[in-house]
Amino acid sequence: MGGPPAHRARAAGPGPRRAAAESGFVTAEWVIGLTVLVLPVLLLAAVLPSWTARHEAAAAAAREAARVAAATADGAAPGGAASQAAAEVLAARDVDPSTAAVEVDVPVGADGRTPREGVVTAVVTLDGPTVTVPLLGEIAGPDVSGEHTRRLNPYRSRP
Repeated sequence: MGGPPAHRARAAGPGPRRAAAESGFVTAEWVIGLTVLVLPVLLLAAVLPSWTARHEAAAAAAREAARVAAATADGAAPGGAASQAAAEVLAARDVDPSTAAVEVDVPVGADGRTPREGVVTAVVTLDGPTVTVPLLGEIAGPDVSGEHTRRLNPYRSRP
């Protein structure tokens, strides 16, 4: 009566032993988890800071291009002056101006001159930055663009 039992009965159910059918293959699960979860998050973290900086630079360049085009609307080449102004803004923000496409829309009246009423629209599009992904190479990021519309001054003097 006073001693421990000589044999303990084991409880039926899951214990520390594993059945052969329950063993897993960690490598396949790791590769799937890496490609589906981790890799997209790393790509997003790599592209997002440069994408926002380039988007802001494109918006600032479009604002300046529209301002210059509206101010020189009666001049000889408002589109050229606007493109030059956008390139200067991009260079000041450490963005290569050769990666930019600047489109300026200046209204033209029936007499070939810029009308007093109207709007000037400038669109600056920058190529997306490339991201180097191990084993996949370089992947181009999305293009970013900025657009700005500015009204012409109806009270400006005309030559």
